[in-house]
Amino acid sequence: MTTWSRGRKIAFAILAGAYGLLLVSPLSVLPYAVIGWLLTGTGTSHRVHEVSIGVVFVISLIGILAQVRSTPAKVAPMQQVAVPILVLIIVELLVSGIGPDTGLLFVLFGVSPILLAFLHPSRTQVFKPTPRTSRALVTMAVLLAIPALIFAIAQIRAGIEAADLGAPVFAQLDVPDDASPAEFDQAISEIFDELGIPEEQRETIQHSGHWSAMAAFAIGLVVLAFLVAIRVPGSRVTAWSVGAAVAYYGIVSLATPEDASSAGLGGIFCLLWGGGFIAFAERDTRPASLAV
Repeated sequence: MTTWSRGRKIAFAILAGAYGLLLVSPLSVLPYAVIGWLLTGTGTSHRVHEVSIGVVFVISLIGILAQVRSTPAKVAPMQQVAVPILVLIIVELLVSGIGPDTGLLFVLFGVSPILLAFLHPSRTQVFKPTPRTSRALVTMAVLLAIPALIFAIAQIRAGIEAADLGAPVFAQLDVPDDASPAEFDQAISEIFDELGIPEEQRETIQHSGHWSAMAAFAIGLVVLAFLVAIRVPGSRVTAWSVGAAVAYYGIVSLATPEDASSAGLGGIFCLLWGGGFIAFAERDTRPASLAV
């Protein structure tokens, strides 16, 4: 562990508190992890998208809250503060390129996790953890990685297609920042009509950012699962976060099998995997005397 000076400790506490408040502020999509269930609209439902993207921010918030006690031992929770958000930003950059939206996303939600990682008392372990591998958890992580990465590739392809199709649409879109969802929909519908965009392409374009975000959701969970599998200190918190997130995605998929990006009956696998991952992590982390 690195030396944690008083000034660095204070800076970490202030920044962690500020970032936690940001995650629950109106600027964050965290509430959609719950209220996403209530969304309705025309065409294909995107509740799975809204709920899953909200979960990315919930995972980050849990990592922040875990730092309140025994901070030096909470290495894995510090990683979970940063990993899901940074993966989201990276995938968005790869799919959509550098632009005002991705830049704002990085400034608001990408800078603070990086600074917190550098300020963390165990930052050496945060960036280069010493592996103490659990074969059972590695096996579980691989079982998740195979379908998750196939899913992520499909979502990235959909995101790239949506970005290409939507380029001429968003180039003409000019609505004020405080425009209501109804005003936004009206403006974009007029552009669709003007450009003669086929009906089947309109929804893909309108929700273009969702596809890459879903890919990031899957990739981020896989990365965290492997970090748990090498038993990074404090990984019990992260194990529960990953297992619960995968199981929650399974629940929303089973409840809305026709939704975009839903796993459908694959939600049963997600439920079983989530429960199994937590069970193996409980078995493996307790004897290792890792932080709770």
